Amino acid sequence: EEEEERRAMERGGRSEEEMQRVERVRQMECQLRDTIAHSDLAAAAVNGLKRELKCAFESKALSLARTFRDREEKREAKWKEKEEGMEGEKERIEQLRLQLERERKMVRKDETAKVKEWRDKYETEQRAHDELKKKYSKEQSLRRIGETKAKKEREETSSVMETLRKENERMKKLVEGQQRERAASRGQTAHRAALTRAENEAAAAPRRNGMQRTRYGSGAGGEGGEEKENVGPSAAPAAAAAAQYPQGILKNVRFADTTFTVQPPDDRMYEMERGHAEFGPYVRYANEIGSNVTVSLPDCGCYIFHYANGDARHIIPDESVKFHYLAGTGSVRIDFPIDRCQVRYFADGSLEILRSGKEITKCSINGDRTETIKRADGSIYAEIWRNNTRSIYDGKMGEARNMYHIGATVTHRACGSWVCLHSNNDLEFVEKSFVLTYYAATKNVRLMLLNQPTETQYVLHPSESGEILHVVVNAKGERAKMQCVDVGYQARMRQGGR
Repeated sequence: EEEEERRAMERGGRSEEEMQRVERVRQMECQLRDTIAHSDLAAAAVNGLKRELKCAFESKALSLARTFRDREEKREAKWKEKEEGMEGEKERIEQLRLQLERERKMVRKDETAKVKEWRDKYETEQRAHDELKKKYSKEQSLRRIGETKAKKEREETSSVMETLRKENERMKKLVEGQQRERAASRGQTAHRAALTRAENEAAAAPRRNGMQRTRYGSGAGGEGGEEKENVGPSAAPAAAAAAQYPQGILKNVRFADTTFTVQPPDDRMYEMERGHAEFGPYVRYANEIGSNVTVSLPDCGCYIFHYANGDARHIIPDESVKFHYLAGTGSVRIDFPIDRCQVRYFADGSLEILRSGKEITKCSINGDRTETIKRADGSIYAEIWRNNTRSIYDGKMGEARNMYHIGATVTHRACGSWVCLHSNNDLEFVEKSFVLTYYAATKNVRLMLLNQPTETQYVLHPSESGEILHVVVNAKGERAKMQCVDVGYQARMRQGGR
């Protein structure tokens, strides 16, 4: 009843329009109170999520620590058991040796059958001990590999824990940011309420000087909700067109210059010079645009091309092998068109062999190697060699297997080629047309052609140099190497350091 009396008194002292504005203000106050309550509920939910993440993080850390502790205890117990076995074996061998010494002292210089028997037994036990020692060394190597793997797992676990820690920090920052946003939202809500109240009062004002003030919201012709005045009729179409096209842009323009035609330079090669160089006769060709090429024809029948930019090309007489040297990158490419095979050797010492059927070999300078191998049924699997470990990724079997590599291994392909990894980590690739040796220590490459009347070798070095050799046999049966051409750093030093 008091509220009704108060409202009646207010109605008695205010107009209907003022009462409506007061009612809208009360509604906005209710909305602001509801918004603050909703923000507080959201903050409570975020704090609850933070506590759950913290509990999950602590439980995961404890679980990982417990798992690693159990694994280390099992490994130490197993290794201690093996060491006790080795100690027992050493004590037994020492007892046999002492017993043999006692027998020798008893018989002195006379060698009896019993002494001989004990000596044979001692030698047998010594051989068994040597075998156990080798086995122990192998197990020790595997143990070191296992420790390396465990260390890597610990590092990965530390990385996971660091990631969880960063996620926890991120959630803290997110909660703090949301708290700041809630505070800013309260201020912005109050500011918008004041702006709305002022805009409503301005929109309800009467016209002044024949102009109607119209309020535009964001997205309705205005930018950022600012006010603009509509001053009556819009501008004329002609004025809009004049504003769109600046003055003078539509005028005709005449050019007084006389046109003429320029003939392009001739790019055909013309013979410029003939002579005889170190590797045999040569012919130099050039054209009007500055390009030139020198073609050498040595006595072996090969074709050698030297270009102006430093590139070189070598082709054997039957054109079955094409050698390309790229001076810009210091890399070498050897093409085998008949076998559809290509060898790429780069200045840093890395090697690539590309074969038909998507069979690829890649050797990096750190000793890693990747092989894609095709089976007889057409399926392909990949082998990745890294740190004496071979990983097989088989798309047909749908699995990946890791195997440790000790000693030499051989991998065969369905096309008949194969690769051999020697015990000194040198690689030997045997293909239909060539045999390539990749030396692990120096990263040098030696490629020898097969099925050729003259033995030809390509020797490449990572220091941007290489040479092509022909091996000839004299009348005495002695083998001698004859250089056909050299490229890269070695050729520049021979020419005086250019």
